[in-house]
Amino acid sequence: MVCAVRVVGSERPLPHRHIVGAEVVSKSPAEVALALHIRSVGLPTPERQYQFALPRKWAADFAWPAHRLLVEVEGFGHHKLNRYFGDIEKYNEMTMRGWYLLRFTTKMVDDGEAYQTLERYFGVDGQSEEVGDG
Repeated sequence: MVCAVRVVGSERPLPHRHIVGAEVVSKSPAEVALALHIRSVGLPTPERQYQFALPRKWAADFAWPAHRLLVEVEGFGHHKLNRYFGDIEKYNEMTMRGWYLLRFTTKMVDDGEAYQTLERYFGVDGQSEEVGDG
């Protein structure tokens, strides 16, 4: 069932998303798999389709605002040249606004690399590790 919903902090409905329980989720199987893994291992609950640059309509697939972390799962659509240039602009804006960005391919979700990276970022107890030159 596809319907329009409002995401917390967003100004506009997102008609291309599904509602599962009380959670707004993507139609992307990789995003769904990542969300289920995050929940199953007890990582902090992310905000989904987080609009980080209002009034722009850009949204990150997953966000942990308290940790300044955004995650994007790159699907096949990101190979299209016009989408690629738009994504570069979006990712630069994320950085300019002080966010950390982790990008994963669907293969990285499928083979577990995405999960391992997030578990490393948050550490065993769900708190952010110090990320840097260390």
